[in-house]
Parts: sequence; structure tokens; C-alpha cells
Amino acid sequence: MGAASTVLGVLSLGLGPAAATDEVGLRLVTSVLPTRFDAIRFDLNGPMGMLLIGLSIFSATIAILHVRARRLWNEEYEKHRATIADLQIRAERAGLFMGSEPQVFVCWDGPGGQPEFEGDASILGQSIVPRRVLSFEDWLSEADRPRLVEAIDRLRATGQRFSLQVRSQSGAVMEADGQPVSGRAVMRLRLVTGVCQDLVRVSGELATQERFVSSIRLMLDAIPQPVWLRHSDGRLAFVNAAYVTAVEGRDRDDVLSRGLDLMESATREAINASRSSQSAFRGTAQVVVAGDRRSMDIVDVLAADGSSGGIAVDVTDLESAKRDFKQLTAAHVRTLDQLSTAVALFDRHQRLAYFNRAFNDLWQLDDRFLANRPTDMEILDRLRADGKLPEQSDFRAWKQGLQQSYTSNEMLEDIWLLPSGRSLRVVTSPSTAGGVTYLFDDITEQMSLKQNYNRLASMQGETLDALAEGVAVFGTNGRLQFTNPAFAVLWGIQPDLLAQSPHIDEVARLCPRETQGTWTEIRSIVCGLPDERINRAFEARNSNGKVLQLLLTPLPEGASLLTVEDVTSTVNAARMLSERNQALESASRFKSEFIHNVSFELRMPLTSVVGIAQLLATGTAGPLNERQRSYANDLMRATDSVLALINDILDLASIDSNRLDLKIARLDLRTSIEEASTGLKDRLGGAGVNLRLSIAPDIGVLLGDERRVRQILFNLMANAIACSDPGDTVLLAAERTGDRIILRVVDRGPANGAGHPGPGDEAQRRIERGQSMRLSIVRSLVEMHHGQLNVEAMPDGLRQVVCSMPAAAALGGSAKAAG
Repeated sequence: MGAASTVLGVLSLGLGPAAATDEVGLRLVTSVLPTRFDAIRFDLNGPMGMLLIGLSIFSATIAILHVRARRLWNEEYEKHRATIADLQIRAERAGLFMGSEPQVFVCWDGPGGQPEFEGDASILGQSIVPRRVLSFEDWLSEADRPRLVEAIDRLRATGQRFSLQVRSQSGAVMEADGQPVSGRAVMRLRLVTGVCQDLVRVSGELATQERFVSSIRLMLDAIPQPVWLRHSDGRLAFVNAAYVTAVEGRDRDDVLSRGLDLMESATREAINASRSSQSAFRGTAQVVVAGDRRSMDIVDVLAADGSSGGIAVDVTDLESAKRDFKQLTAAHVRTLDQLSTAVALFDRHQRLAYFNRAFNDLWQLDDRFLANRPTDMEILDRLRADGKLPEQSDFRAWKQGLQQSYTSNEMLEDIWLLPSGRSLRVVTSPSTAGGVTYLFDDITEQMSLKQNYNRLASMQGETLDALAEGVAVFGTNGRLQFTNPAFAVLWGIQPDLLAQSPHIDEVARLCPRETQGTWTEIRSIVCGLPDERINRAFEARNSNGKVLQLLLTPLPEGASLLTVEDVTSTVNAARMLSERNQALESASRFKSEFIHNVSFELRMPLTSVVGIAQLLATGTAGPLNERQRSYANDLMRATDSVLALINDILDLASIDSNRLDLKIARLDLRTSIEEASTGLKDRLGGAGVNLRLSIAPDIGVLLGDERRVRQILFNLMANAIACSDPGDTVLLAAERTGDRIILRVVDRGPANGAGHPGPGDEAQRRIERGQSMRLSIVRSLVEMHHGQLNVEAMPDGLRQVVCSMPAAAALGGSAKAAG
């Protein structure tokens, strides 16, 4: 017992007060320890004793701990049982509350948790089970699915509450509420019924009406016409933005608070009078809009509760447009009356609405008939009765064809050949108002011109086909547009190849190889863009000696005309003429050289003869009797004549060979005439002819070679003396006409001029042959002075030689003329 007491004391110390006071534990220890200690017979003070005591203490401790744990478990069990009972009560109560109305709960444990379902899922549809609640496509309307899915995602991700009203596919209204509960996301779906359903319906209608009113407000603020609403007492209840702008208010509230009215007092009184008679007001009034007076159509309508609303439409531009339209219509009417085309307008009832003066002049219809506004069919009947329309095999069908214009959207065009011989182009054009416009255009002249044009074109085509020259026209694209048969013949091309409108490259390829260089130049001009479009001439030769002359002429719109002519015979003839001309020039040069040589050879001995004759005639060589002196004088005159003849021949040869040069200067014509007449005194006396001079006082100065002018005068007078009989008078007249000096020599010579003898006797012919050389020299010298010489026959049988030469300008005048 002492050992037991010791053990208990140790246990009491080791377990603490709670273990020591446990009655069950103490009884267990006291009942066991004596038995244990009695059964073990050894010394407790030894090692085994100590071990046994430790084991006993351990066992006792374990037993006490077990007892205490069991007691704690029993307490927790009772507590949990009470909690479970409470929870069962609460669950039954929650189930009762949940069952009080149709609803479904969905719960998620965290963002990644699986959903849990509770409630009556049949409210979503007869075939919906709880696990299909989140299959929204099975029961939720398509418009509400995105909203609900987005709200659930926000609830599970951030814990954001939501409360939505959605509709099922059957049309039932559901309340969807979501909120976080104890760290879990919970969504409740509840069927809305009864008063709540009515409230939802009314709320939806209210929202719809509010949206509608908002849209109406936005629309009214967007339109440019002022709009207003008034209370039953006439105060403004609403105005749009255009009204605020019109009355120059700050905003809508400012206009309503100040009661700014758009209309003037007279217009307001008229509106109030209409309200008194329970009728709408419609009228046009002058309104000041933002400081500008405008004409506006005003409509004010009274509602059943006494309120009213109105709108003001600005018709200023419309009124102006109406005035402009009236003026434009009047101008169009005046314009149509000036047209040569007959115009008739028919309204949608097919009655005549307008016709111009040309229409009346064309058909000559009775004014009273037209004043009754007949239909177009009645007008056609009247014209047919008057014999003014072309004969038709089926007149009724023809008229019905014209009536198609009233139902067609396209213009109809026809040609009428009237019995009077005129041709009309008739166009029927439908109008947007349902009527038809008839246009009658007299194309008689055009038809005639067209026929003449076609006839002329046919004639020109036949003419081109008959030409021996080849003709080809190339377009801007280089393709052959027209050709005649001669073109193919000249180039040796098959006509059917040219009929296919080949390109100029193909045409050139079909031509002889020797002409390709020419075709290259032609192709560059036809297909290129030359700086200057001018006529170009070309020449082509082929291997058989044929020579073709080509002329490329630019045509309008970039086309080109190529003409080809076979000039082989012309070229050959030109070559022959050139060779002949060269031969003639050689002969002329030979002739001139021969004349010069012969003249030179004759002048040397003739000069000696002249000198000997002068010695004999003057008696220097010795005295002569009268007969010998007469012979010597005759010899001297003959040698002078021969010498003058040789000089004339040399002058003619020099003129023909262009070797005669003039020394142009200013010379006094009067002095030249006097000197020439002095040199002819001996010849005048020997021929017994008188010379009369008639020189105008203003004869002035002649522009010419002094020596050649004296030669002209000498030959003219010598020729006249030779053609005159003894006792005749030769007249030499000189006068000035403008910038010309006219010399006239009148004698009895032949009137037909030198070199052209008349039908006189042989003596007359010899005289004329003798004078031809002098007149030829005179004509050549005059022409070298830019003058003219004419031989004219006078009425009294006389001959007049007229010589016209340029006069020199007076000093101080034109320096050029003087030079």
C-alpha cells in the first residue's frame, strides 16, 4: 500500500488536479494497483521494481487520458448532435421557405468549383432538370443569354452582385439574383408571378415609353423645325432645340421658365381661337427667327386633355422656289414658243396641257378645239380627218402604239412622212407626273441633205474607185480605213488583203522590198506624233523601173491620206526634156559665142572701112569729084548702118545670155530724148520725115541705165522713121502717170507689131522684117528696166508703140527708190 500510495501521489502530481479529482480514474487505480503489486513478488527498490513502477505509471496515465478523451468526445458528440438537430430544423425551414415559391438555386465553391443545384428546375421548362439549368440555350431567350453569362462570370470572379430580369424561351419572366455567400457564389432563379409580374410588365412598358419619349426628344431636337408642347393653360411644356435657337434662348429650361413665345400676338390669337373651337390651327405667318423674318407654315393641334402641340415649318425658301418656278415656267414657255420644234404636253389624263406656237403653225388646228383640252387620240383623229397624217393600214393599232408612252419609261421615236411631202421626227417622252410630251421636228431638209449626202458619198466613192491614182486612208490607230482599187494595183497587192483593214505595218510588208525605206518614213508619221502635221511628198522606185509619187496629207481627227501616182512616164519625159534643154542651152551658148566671134571678126575690117570712108568723104586722102564724094558718103552711111546692126546683134546676144548688166541711176529723161533726137537729124533729113516731140513739164527723172535708155529712144525713133514715108511726121510723147513714165511713138508702121507681119505685100513684109530686130532690142531693154512695151493699132490707120517704165522718186522722198 505504501508503494501504491507513492504511485498515486506521483500520478496526482503528473496528471494535475483534473486527473486527481476524477473519481472513475481513482477507483480504477485503487482497484488495480493492489492486485498488481500483490502479484509481483520482488523488490520494488530493484531495477525490475523501478521498471514495473514506470510501466504502471505509464499505463495509468494512458488510462486516465483515455477516460478524459472519451469524456471530451462525448461532449463534442452531444454538441454536434444538437447542432445537427438545429441544422435539420433550419434546413426544413429553408426548404419550407424555398418551396413557398418556384425558384432554383445554383451555388459555386470558388471560381473553379463545380456548380451545385437546388430547387424546382421545372419553372424553366418542363424538360429542364437541375443539372441543365446552366445550359441557357435550352431555356433562356437568345437576347438575355449574353447578359446573364456576363453577370455570372463577374460574380464568380470578383463577387459582384447582380439582379436581372430575363425571359425564358416560353416567355416567362425570371428574376436572376447573384451574390457571394460565405465565400461561395450563389445565383437564384425565381419565376415572377402575380403583382411582381404586373410590376415587371408595367416597368417594361414604362422603360419602353421612356425610351420612346427619349427617342422622340432626340428626333425633335435633330429636326430644324421649331416644335413645342403646351399645357392646358397655354404655358409651354416642351420645346426642341430649333425652338430654343429661334427665340434666341440660352437653353430649354431658360425658354420654359421665361415663357418665350415664337409667334406674334396675332398668330397666338388665331391659335387660341382655333383651340376654342376645338379644331387644329393651320396657317402661314411671318415669324422672326433668330433676328431674321421668315415665312413659316404653322400647325397647332389640340389634345383631349386640353394640352396642345405644334410645329413651324420654314417655307421661305419654298415660297421663293415657287416664285422662281413660276418665273422659270414662264421663261420656258417663252423659250418653247421661240423653238421651231412643235411641242405638245399632255397630262396624266391624256389631255392637252400646253402647246407652243410651232405646234399651232404645224397642224393649223382650230383654237376652240384646242381650248377644250382634247386628248392626244382626239387630236390624231382630227388630223387624220383633215388629211394631215400619213396613211396607216391599221390606224387604231397605230394609235394604241402611241399610247404606250403613258405606261413606258423610255422615249419612243418615229418618222412620219406627211401627205404634204414633209418629214417629221416624232418623239414621245413620258414625264414623271404620268403625262407625255410630244415633240414634232421638221426634218424635211435634213432628210433631203442626208439623201444628197448619201448620193454624194456614193458618187465620190465611185469617183475614187475610177481614179488612176491610188488612195488610202489610215486612222489614228494605224489601220487602213479606206482604199480604192488603184492603190492595190499600183502596189501589186491582192484587194481581198486590203479589205480586212490591215495595219500599216502589214500594208508595208505586202509592198515591194525596194520601197520599204519610204514606207518606214510614212509609218513613223502615221503612227507617231509629229510636231507639225503638214503635207509630205515621197518617191518610191521598184526593181522594174516603175516610179511612184506619194503624197501624205494629214486629215482631221489624226487620220492620214496617202495618194499614190504612177509618174514613170512623166519622169521619163522630164528626163528627156532636161536632156533636150541641156542640148538647147549648149546650142544657145554656141550661138552666142558664134555671134560674138563673128561680130568681133566683122567689126575689125568694118572699122577700117569706116575710117577709109570718112577719109574719102572728108577729102583727107585727096580731092574727090562730086560723084566720088557721093559714093564715099553712101559708103560711110552704109558702114554706119552695118556697124549699128552688128552692135544690135551683140546686144541681143548679150541679153539672151544674161551678160548684159545695167547701171541703174537717176537720169533726166528730157535730156536723153533731146540727145537721141539730135543723133537722128541726118536720118530724118535723109528720109524726109519730120519729128515732133511732146514732153510733159512734170516728166521728172527716170530710173535706169543712161546708155541703154538712149538706145531705147534711138531705136524707137529710128524704127518709126524707117516705117514712115517722106513728108510724114513721127510723134514722140512722154508723160508721167503715178510712178510710171509713159513713152508713145506714133508712126505709120504695121499695127500688129514686130515679128508678126500682116497680110500686106512683099515690100511691106521686108520692111517689117527689117524693124523686128530694133523692137526686139527695145522690148528686152524695157523689160530689163521692169517696164512693158505694147504695139497698138489706132483708128486712123496709124501705129502706136507704148513703152512704160518706172519713174524715180523725187529727191527727199523715198531713198530706196532713188537708190
